[in-house]
Amino acid sequence: SGEPGTTQSPLALTLSYLPNLRLLQIGNHSLTNYNMFSISCCPQLNRIFIGNTAFVSCWRLVIESRKAMTLLSDLPRLEGVNIGSGSFVCATVVSFESKE
Repeated sequence: SGEPGTTQSPLALTLSYLPNLRLLQIGNHSLTNYNMFSISCCPQLNRIFIGNTAFVSCWRLVIESRKAMTLLSDLPRLEGVNIGSGSFVCATVVSFESKE
């Protein structure tokens, strides 16, 4: 199933270093078999919308900054994250991180 401790490779969606991305919209019932989702280094990203029952198999969601001092400093324009009902229901790790 791709969960920690299994030998099967997890199905992951990683969005990183997309300098012109302004809006991320993932529809209802999308990416249901993905186990991990992370986003970082998108300086123009303003909003993230994730529909209902998306990423239902996902156990890890990370929205991270790689710069010290300011949380989400590499997402300086991010104003909101909307996650629909029933999404990430298997998540055991949900983090908004700041990394050096």
